[in-house]
Amino acid sequence: MKLNVNCLVCNLKQTIKVTNMLKIDSKKQQEIIREVLLSLAEADFDKCNPEIMKNTWKIITRRTNTQDPYSEIKRKNNLQLLEVFDDVEEFINSSEDEFLSSLKIAIIGNMIDFAANDDFDCEGLNNILKDIKNKELAIDNSKLLFDGLKNSNKCLYIGDNC
Repeated sequence: MKLNVNCLVCNLKQTIKVTNMLKIDSKKQQEIIREVLLSLAEADFDKCNPEIMKNTWKIITRRTNTQDPYSEIKRKNNLQLLEVFDDVEEFINSSEDEFLSSLKIAIIGNMIDFAANDDFDCEGLNNILKDIKNKELAIDNSKLLFDGLKNSNKCLYIGDNC
């Protein structure tokens, strides 16, 4: 998908969110935002947002001297998610359709994107995991996918929220 104006807004929101999260002083935050805005002003609308966001992240990480601003959040959430690992494994192994159950877990896993999902929390995810047995996919092409995979020797799996 090509870059659009909403992507620019998302880049800017991400910059503000991360600099606030890192408790960057207001003067430095303004400098970082200004640099990102200058970069966005030159953005090529024929590119896709991940290409543009890559430069935004370079600016943020360089100016904040932080390679992964979300590292502490990820660490905490990974510890919480490990607590439900056995439940997830049991859910998949005990289901009638392990492939469909695995797809459901993969879909839930794709919700974990701290940059894109402002209101993500592990507690909410734990509730979704408990409730997933009774949920149907809105569009279920899992059998078609499974049949396609059976006849393939390679699979490229890409998940992104952008």
